[in-house]
Amino acid sequence: MIPPLQRVPRRIFIDASYTLTSGRNTGVERVVRNLVEHSQAIGRQGEIPIPGIAFQYRDRFYQLNEGAIGRLKRAARFQSNAVAALPAIYRRSAESLCRTIPSRRLRKWFLPAAGRLGIFSIWHLWNQFRNFRWIGANCTPIEFSSGDLLVLPDAYWTSRLLTSTWQAAAVARSSGATVVGLIYDLIPLLYPQFVGPRGNQKFRQYLTGAVATCDRLVCISRTVSDELQAFLPRLEVDPQRWPNITHFQLGAELRPQSGRVREFVRSTMLAAPPAFLKVATLDPRKNHHFVLDAFDRLWRSGSAQRLVLAGRIGTSCMDVVQRVRQHPKFNSQLFLFNDLSDAEIQFCYEHCRGVIFASITEGFGLPIVESLWHSKPTLASDIPIHREVGGGACRYFPLTDPQRLVEEVQRLAESPQATTWDGSGDAHQRPIDWETSCRQFLQRALEAYRSRPTDRALHPAA
Repeated sequence: MIPPLQRVPRRIFIDASYTLTSGRNTGVERVVRNLVEHSQAIGRQGEIPIPGIAFQYRDRFYQLNEGAIGRLKRAARFQSNAVAALPAIYRRSAESLCRTIPSRRLRKWFLPAAGRLGIFSIWHLWNQFRNFRWIGANCTPIEFSSGDLLVLPDAYWTSRLLTSTWQAAAVARSSGATVVGLIYDLIPLLYPQFVGPRGNQKFRQYLTGAVATCDRLVCISRTVSDELQAFLPRLEVDPQRWPNITHFQLGAELRPQSGRVREFVRSTMLAAPPAFLKVATLDPRKNHHFVLDAFDRLWRSGSAQRLVLAGRIGTSCMDVVQRVRQHPKFNSQLFLFNDLSDAEIQFCYEHCRGVIFASITEGFGLPIVESLWHSKPTLASDIPIHREVGGGACRYFPLTDPQRLVEEVQRLAESPQATTWDGSGDAHQRPIDWETSCRQFLQRALEAYRSRPTDRALHPAA
């Protein structure tokens, strides 16, 4: 049990600039939303000041009001599925046009997949800037002081709209605030083949800013914490400016998620035999081809096993999308969901036979925790971070041969009563809920606040 939080700041702000605008529901966004929700719940219990939601715009942070949050959420819903947000008459007209002119490029522009914007990208970008200007005119700019704690947990390396985050954080820190950042992984630096030269450069700039500006960096696993410590000498930051580095454990949640589960999701997950589930963005490092290779071997042998891939369509993954959609088993034994809500993701976990997580590299592997929380058998690739997160509760397969995954799936199919593999893992390996995870993170942040130098304002950040 995490002890009650003590010696708290006068004010706490949690920045959610990217999550509120992204329209996505991947690991980063789920972490940010849960940190905001549960820290505010802890604040309402009186243990800490209720954290305000901060938004970075033009080199400074603003405290969002309800009107601003509503505007950003509406824009994010449009970005998550533009076609579904448009009037039915548009969808019918666009479908008719794409049937008359069967062009893949035409459908991509006029009927973009969930998470893509097609011809609406310029309008959406204009609407985002309009929302930002509204925030600048109608929300209160935050004037930081030595009694403040600023938490930066979002995906700042992904958006061109957040290029001045570290300048704004440096101003807050030079005014006396304690700044704590959250680091998810170092994959763009350690595995540049998955992001390309531009992604590698953007992430290096992001990490350099985080190291030079934050008082403490909290990582989502011990593995990432160790990797960050080892990488620090390779960054162009004065060692005297290096922040304290620590880690905490991500959570999961069993509570029912409100919201409608669409019929095609419901019918797919309730059909027999129960499907195996892979929850991951369609991204090369998530290794979908490996899982498809394994199930192709099963299907060639006459197996009735079913596979559901749940995750948004990322970059550099159209080969996977085409392989799935052109597969002879598509929509019979192979299914692709790329716009699931929280309620639908939970429904998939509840009704699957087991969860497969075949990543080549990860910062944590949140689907492992979510799978174990739902007491599902979990098959994970044998990499160090998965061993750290899953411990004895998972079965591990090497990434050298899909046949080992085939054997694990067959073993599960023949053992209908199996849940998790081994309940003997230590406390770190057992899932914790999001409230406990949030308390861990807040403890790490408050430790940084309590140890901040008293002459902060005299020594501004770079």
